[in-house]
Amino acid sequence: MKLTLASLDLSCRVEWLQTLEIFRLVENLMFLECLAEEMVEVSLTENYPIFHKNEQAKSLYCLIEGRVKLHVDQIKIAELSRGAYFGDINIFDPQPYATSVTTLEATRCLVLDHVGLQAAINCYPDIKPVLMAGLYSRQQSLKVHSWRKSVVQEWFAKTQEHCWAY
Repeated sequence: MKLTLASLDLSCRVEWLQTLEIFRLVENLMFLECLAEEMVEVSLTENYPIFHKNEQAKSLYCLIEGRVKLHVDQIKIAELSRGAYFGDINIFDPQPYATSVTTLEATRCLVLDHVGLQAAINCYPDIKPVLMAGLYSRQQSLKVHSWRKSVVQEWFAKTQEHCWAY
């Protein structure tokens, strides 16, 4: 699917949702349409802090255009671009974010908050186990791919720099 710079209409949003791993197992198009109606499209400028580590939040961000970095302090943990999403755990279980996220360039996102997700699930309660399966699948793949040893080592070394025993 080729997306243009214009705002996404409802059918494009549904098609977009179907490409995301968390929603790939969802066959109920009415549920996806309900989700798509709840999503807000936002445009963000370069170097915009979407959220900071330890902030309490309840939103899922789906990248339509642009790039963002996930970071702890000044250490980049990951870089995400078109088709990626983040905040998926927090939308189900609101906890403080483990990283900060900042745009690297002008970025457009579809944003779904916890209230919108719950409204859609209330209309289609049989979907929740399917969503949880998609979330679990994604978390398992992230454990394997995203935390490179060198990044973790760099972060650990940086956090230990100012720890001196006297």
